[in-house]
Amino acid sequence: MRGTPRAEEARPSALGRVIRLADSDAAAAGVLLAATLVALVWANLPGSTYESTWHTPFAIRLGDAVLEMDLRHWVNDALMAVFFCLISLEVKRDLVLGEFRDTRRIRIPVVAALAGLVVPALVFLAVTGLSDQPGEARAAWGVVISTDTAFVLGLLAVVGRAVPVNLRAFVLALSVVDDVGALAVIAVAYTDDLTLLPLAVAVVGLVAVLALRRMRVWRGWAYLLLALPIWLGVLASGVHPTVAGVAIGLLLPVHPPSADEVDAAEAAARAYGRTPTSSGAHRAVLSLTRSVSVNERGQRLFRPWVNLAVVPVFALANAGVVLSGETLAAAATSGLTWAIVAGLVVGKVVA
Repeated sequence: MRGTPRAEEARPSALGRVIRLADSDAAAAGVLLAATLVALVWANLPGSTYESTWHTPFAIRLGDAVLEMDLRHWVNDALMAVFFCLISLEVKRDLVLGEFRDTRRIRIPVVAALAGLVVPALVFLAVTGLSDQPGEARAAWGVVISTDTAFVLGLLAVVGRAVPVNLRAFVLALSVVDDVGALAVIAVAYTDDLTLLPLAVAVVGLVAVLALRRMRVWRGWAYLLLALPIWLGVLASGVHPTVAGVAIGLLLPVHPPSADEVDAAEAAARAYGRTPTSSGAHRAVLSLTRSVSVNERGQRLFRPWVNLAVVPVFALANAGVVLSGETLAAAATSGLTWAIVAGLVVGKVVA
């Protein structure tokens, strides 16, 4: 008779099931696909509710200071900074503890990413040179140089276990280099009003992250407090704010658990087992937490939110394309459309 209660106790809670679902790449890909389909259907409904919704302004006020953007910019500039921070954390772990510990392995994705920036741009410029208005069309070359990392990783997740671990690591590294390079190029070529003072504030914040890492600060909230001013500084500078997420992710400390930290965690857990008090439990939790690097704890913290909230909302906000006969006909007869297709499809494949 005692087996039944124990079996019930062993069942995961609703929160546990959600967390387990969020850790599943296949489930995340399914949510991403569903959000993409909803965006397409929504954008093609009568009226303009899709665009009007994502152009709704949203402001955060603190005294006289106001930060206001429309909902789409909040998604693309704020939520996606968290996404790129997670991707950078994974790449940094592979650089230190995983596939790319041998620096010779990282050269291939770096070279591939750089080629993926240059070749599509050259293909685009070559095709636009044949159009009737090459001068105006060539100004859009920045459209073809970046890869949509969220959708690429979603496609990999759909394939699931058929994708080798080292291939995912390769795609992650390539995507980070590709996106950082594309954002840097766009910041230089398309930013007319780069503001240096906020950028300097962001750089000071990144230096503070390095200082905390050098001092072996292990509490995640200390780094989290610096993340906001870094993001705000990059945003105010005119550079795309997702760069802040990439930079923070690459700088957070990652290391294998040391023997001393593991021993201390085991001792704290045994002490709590002998005398189960709240203070003993607190010491045990702190000891266990300290033995795990900030990088790996950050991945564990961000992944459920990114998989089940950030990426699906990004797809919902950006995948809504109107597919009317008029727009399809205009696109099919536009030289700019074919230049973009050539740059993204031919250029990326050749690279």
